[in-house]
Amino acid sequence: MKLIIFLTLIVTLAAECKAKEVVCYVMTDNDISSKIDKSLCTMIMLSFGTVDANGNIGLPANFASYKALKTTNTKVLLALGGAITGKAAFSAIAASATVRATFAQNCLNVVQSNGLDGIDIDWEFPDSSERANFVALHQAVKNKLGSSYLLTTAVSVGKWLLETNNVYDIPGLSATVNFIHLMAYDMHMDEDWDLSAGVNFNAPISANSGDSVNKGIDYWLKGGAPASKLTLGVPFYGRTYQLSDPAKTAPGSPFLMFYQRQDSYKPSYNVYCSRIASSSWTKKRDSFTLCPYMYSGSQWTSYEDEQSIIEKAKLANFYNLGGVMTWALNHDDYDGVCSSCKWPLLKALNSGIGRAASCSGSVPVVVTTTTTQKTTTTTKSSSGTGTITTCTSTGYFAYPEEVVCYIPEWGPDITSKVDTSLCTMFMISFGTVDSNGNIGLPSNFANFKKLRTANSKLLLALGGADWNSKNAFTQIAASAAKRATFAQNCLNVVKNNGLDGIDIDWEFPDSNERANFVLLHQDVKNKFGTAYLLTTAVSVGQWLVKTNNVYDIAGLAKAVDFINLMAYDMHMDEGWDSSFGVYFNAPVKANSGDSVDQGVNFFLQGGAPASKLTLGVPFYARIYQLSDSSRTAPGSPFVSGYQRQDANKPAYNVYCPKIASSSWTKKRDSLTLCPYMYSGSQWIAYEDEQSIIAKANLANTYNLGGVMLWSLNQDDYDGVCSSCKWPLLKALNSAIGRATSCSGSSGSGGNVEPVIVVPTTQRTVTTTKSSSGGGSSSGTTITTCTSTGLFPYPGDCNKYYNCAWANQAPYTMSCPPGLFFNARAQGCDWSCVAA
Repeated sequence: MKLIIFLTLIVTLAAECKAKEVVCYVMTDNDISSKIDKSLCTMIMLSFGTVDANGNIGLPANFASYKALKTTNTKVLLALGGAITGKAAFSAIAASATVRATFAQNCLNVVQSNGLDGIDIDWEFPDSSERANFVALHQAVKNKLGSSYLLTTAVSVGKWLLETNNVYDIPGLSATVNFIHLMAYDMHMDEDWDLSAGVNFNAPISANSGDSVNKGIDYWLKGGAPASKLTLGVPFYGRTYQLSDPAKTAPGSPFLMFYQRQDSYKPSYNVYCSRIASSSWTKKRDSFTLCPYMYSGSQWTSYEDEQSIIEKAKLANFYNLGGVMTWALNHDDYDGVCSSCKWPLLKALNSGIGRAASCSGSVPVVVTTTTTQKTTTTTKSSSGTGTITTCTSTGYFAYPEEVVCYIPEWGPDITSKVDTSLCTMFMISFGTVDSNGNIGLPSNFANFKKLRTANSKLLLALGGADWNSKNAFTQIAASAAKRATFAQNCLNVVKNNGLDGIDIDWEFPDSNERANFVLLHQDVKNKFGTAYLLTTAVSVGQWLVKTNNVYDIAGLAKAVDFINLMAYDMHMDEGWDSSFGVYFNAPVKANSGDSVDQGVNFFLQGGAPASKLTLGVPFYARIYQLSDSSRTAPGSPFVSGYQRQDANKPAYNVYCPKIASSSWTKKRDSLTLCPYMYSGSQWIAYEDEQSIIAKANLANTYNLGGVMLWSLNQDDYDGVCSSCKWPLLKALNSAIGRATSCSGSSGSGGNVEPVIVVPTTQRTVTTTKSSSGGGSSSGTTITTCTSTGLFPYPGDCNKYYNCAWANQAPYTMSCPPGLFFNARAQGCDWSCVAA
């Protein structure tokens, strides 16, 4: 969704109970303490105190000046160790119970005698043989500090430490410390071990191979770290490479080794920001890693700017992390060297997680967007919410996004009820095809054609989930003559009926039809040219994409305008899925098996530009018959074949009354971000407004070209469950920044039980955030909602306000006994976290 992505739905809601952390490391050698805006940091880490092998602690330079930064809202901790000193000392301390005890006592003494808020341990890095000692060291210190003081730790996200050497006992560490700071940078350097990667990015958000910020977060979460204890580290510095050949400037180009061992080749933002504004440096931004780079002569710099910092903050928002972290304050433009704006990166980081920060006159960013995956560029063919050419106010606004709406021919004719402003493309589903390339039109075709407007395109979807279409496509694609006939028939149908294009829904090609699949699309697109759209619907399932490798993703991406990802039907009650037990139709995340996130990554890494992908979401559920009605957790055994009856794949407008019913128990899984409910022997994996928004947020995170849904006739278009019509479609639009309004939806009404957020079935560690948190909320009384969302109720963490739509009165909701409102999770949890 382009680089000016709408942030409103993924930044957290500010409230007094506790905002996201902004953890600021500062190197104390240079005293800039008087210049620091303390309101921009919730924790300041004084870096670094020294340690020796006997557990003694030395204070850093300018310590008195920096410890004075402590305020009511800003904690000050002493960071011990670092990249230069500490490794050998920590190894010796951790190996001895006696020395650990001495060190822990010294930590307490330093904190108490200097009025600090805690200790940060920065051991870079333990060896694999020290895995248990690493946790034992933290346990000894935490036992001494108790709940009165914070203990945090800084860790790597590098694969060589996490996976190859397995140095961290993640559950053990998570149970011990208050926060884990992810040093999500230094992923590429100009060392000999990184030669194959060529010049590359310091902190890429995504990557086809090697480390990335996204992979690092995912690893820690899957390893057992609660999201609320993780802070995402971002660098305020760049890395400069010496190119082997100045003519080769693309990411991955060869470099000369070891220049970065000089500090000048690891420049701070306040050093390189002047180059960003200089015409002698060429600036580009990579659309996959979301990172900028620049080059001049033989020098090539991977760097950060306000835009890339915000992208990383958005990723922290998506994962509901406890906050963000930066290394280091000294690197920011604190004196306004490059503009009238002081602290531009720190302010961008604050803004990215929803904390108020203002800046003007910052360094202009004029870059050419490139990609390390694919060099084909395309123009979006449909209109969205309108292109902004001149900013009338400050902020982040939605780029025109696709909302692709499939509408089937079967069932009642709902064309007169459709709000055409909520879809940018309608897919009439389905036209038929035969083995000779002939096309048949669906029933009610004339009525469907009325959906086309100046802002809503209309395409005919061909095929679908039936064997006749699959066999027909197989025969057409295998013959050049039949492909030509089919392509001509597609053009005739489009022209004769005033359509905007064709969607090919071949479910699914076999592995030996990989090349033919692309040829079929190429022939149709060659016939259409640029006058008409060609789109395709594909599976994201591992068994097709990975195991059988049925899609030539790069070839397909060149041939079509959009690829609609059918990111659902990932689990069914068939025998081949019995090992999973009852599970989710479209899990956003998963430790094993298919997930929406994994499916998007398959296509991105396979060579599809993000701008050509739309993320499909289901407007229907799957009902399982439990083998044992007393076993209701995800993964419980089921009776096979129940879903072969259509009634057990119910549309939202069929199952939404169950959401409001007290006879059904509703829960939400914290890893998959999906709700489920059960009653008796029936167990339903379903979608609601919140889960639809979670999927749309994933599309936002990856800057996809839009979202897609199956299907319109399954939404509550008549307002069966509330006064709100089209609640899921409106939630989908709202999440990608398209203006919609709704009130009284089924997931929001006062008669609806709150969905209980439960810990994931694949991670069992649960903790309470202890930096402030607590059992009471000091939220503001709300009488009229000014924005949508869930908000803390003043004085009672068990209650919360549900603002379903703006300019409406809120609903007052209560969590089940023993649970508290968690605004970050947008549901009920074990601790009060209001933002």
